[in-house]
Parts: sequence; C-alpha cells; structure tokens
Amino acid sequence: SSHRHSLSKKERLSYINAVKCTQTKKGITKNQFGIKQFTIFEDFAFEHAKQTPYVHLVGHFLSWHRYILKTFETALREQCGYDGAQPYWDYALDYNKFAQSPIWDATYGFGGNGFPVDLSLPNPNAPGIPGYEYRSGGGCVMDGPFKNYIIRLPRRDLTVPEPRCIERAWNIEYFQHFMHRSTELQLYTEPTFTRFLSTELDKIPDIFNYPPGAIETINMHTAFHLSIGGTEADGFMSPFDPLFYMLHANMDRIWRRWQSMDPEVRHNEYGGTDIPAPIIPIPDPDPYGMGWLGVNITADFKITLSGLAGPIAVEKMQDTTSDYLCYDYDTTYKPLV
Repeated sequence: SSHRHSLSKKERLSYINAVKCTQTKKGITKNQFGIKQFTIFEDFAFEHAKQTPYVHLVGHFLSWHRYILKTFETALREQCGYDGAQPYWDYALDYNKFAQSPIWDATYGFGGNGFPVDLSLPNPNAPGIPGYEYRSGGGCVMDGPFKNYIIRLPRRDLTVPEPRCIERAWNIEYFQHFMHRSTELQLYTEPTFTRFLSTELDKIPDIFNYPPGAIETINMHTAFHLSIGGTEADGFMSPFDPLFYMLHANMDRIWRRWQSMDPEVRHNEYGGTDIPAPIIPIPDPDPYGMGWLGVNITADFKITLSGLAGPIAVEKMQDTTSDYLCYDYDTTYKPLV
C-alpha cells in the first residue's frame, strides 16, 4: 500500500472512481430505514455504525479496522474493477500545510472543506469534545467528486433517516497538535501492545477533568476524525466520508510498522477486553445483536463484518504479510521523514 501523495494522477483517479462505483452498485442490505436496497458503500458504513460501540476503545480495535479495510479493498477490486491497493494518507507530511494538502484536490482528491455555517451551535456529531472552537466550514463539501453524494442513512442514533450531504469542518488546531511525526514516533517506543494501543492511539478521553478547549484530552485516532470534522466526526457514520479509509489505512500502517520492530513477539501479542468504554453510548436494547462477551482478547477471539465477511479469529489479522491478508506498506522498513 502506498502513501496517496506518491500515486500518479491516473492512480488517484482510479481509486476515486472505484469508490464512486461502490456508491452506485447494489450491496447486500435490504429494507432498512425505508431504503429498499443499500449500495456497497452503504453496506460498509452501516456495518461500522452497527458495531461502533463494540469495536472502539476495546482490545480488538485495530484488528477489526484492519479487517474492514481489507474487506473494502477486496470490494473495490472484485466489484468495481480497481487494480491498485488501498492507499493511506500520511498526514504527518502535511503537518504545516493542512489546507494546501493535495488530498483536498477537487479533481484528483476528495474535495475540500465544508460550506461555512454557524459553528457556535452544538455539534450533533461530537457533543462534549473540547477544542471545537477552532473549527471552520461545517456545511456540505463544496467541491470534488463527492460533493453531490447523499447520505441516506440516519445519523449516529440509527433511528430516523436524514438525507444529507457529506459535511466537513476542518480543525487545524487538532491536526497540528496530534498529526506531527513526533506523535507517531512516540508510539514506536511503546514496549507492549496494550501500551501502544492505549497511550495515544485509542486511549479513553478524559473529557471531564480538563478545562474547556484542552485538546490533550483526546487521542490520535479521535484527533484525525475531528481534524476533518463534520461527517468524519460522527463516530458511527464516519465511513460515509471516503477519507475514512485513507485515515484508517494510515493507522494500520503505524500498527504494522510497530509490529515489524519485533515480529515474533508482536504478531502474537494481544491485550485489552471486548467491554465497551462507557463514553460510547450503547444502544439499549441492542437492535442488531452486536453485544459483547466480557472477555479478554486472545488469539481465538472472533470479529465479524456480518454479511460482508467473517466471523474470523483476530490472530488472522496480526500479520499483514500472511497468505490471508497479503499486503504491506511502502514505508514499513524505511526511515520516516
């Protein structure tokens, strides 16, 4: 898998067109929220939404997201004729030029910020998170290949359909605070998987013990969602902004690099439990039967993507160069700039 900025214009367009194909091609879900037939793209976002409380701030967070990345790439290739790999966005390279990043290009990228709206109103996607005073934009994406895309599913509560555009509300303060290369390099010093997972990558934000605006309360994973904001800040429906897959591919790259530093140990290292953190509201009752067992994560713990793929043991997600996953990143063994 390659950093997106290193792709040719033809390769960038090929990826964008494959994603657009998933937005029109029939998926597997039928008769949900008054929608007769989901598209492939909607299937993946819905699966993430169903499982959000159970695959974040848990020991299989990275494994599950590696699984959905792999499965989405397979859909791009098998359903939409894509002949490349899932790219990643190495956002540290854009640390000082967030707004000028080629990722926002209207032709070869994903389009830019949302239309300016009144950002003094409460954010429906991320209530209670500090630092939102730094946002800009907030409305519908104004340009690019996805500006006319309509999200047909509900927001995070999964109840009432609310047809809407893809929204973005850039937060450069978040981006510059967390997306510096030094933040990534710090992760590589962590000695165990549990430390690697919980110190920066997916730690539980302590939003109650900091003054307003203290963005140290969040973590790298949360920060990249909030840096883009809007749809990407809806923890349930974030895959409706196609940048979701670029962002999580970069997190997967970071995990892969950390694993490669001691593969014999780290390909066999697990940690954490499957008990959701109380900060994420759990649907009650759980309408999709996606609950948890209350166990420690071990090699034989099963994850699933329902009808899309699975169930499968997390040990199958450990080594990206295995016969099952069969991919790697272009910078795994190279010095980072």
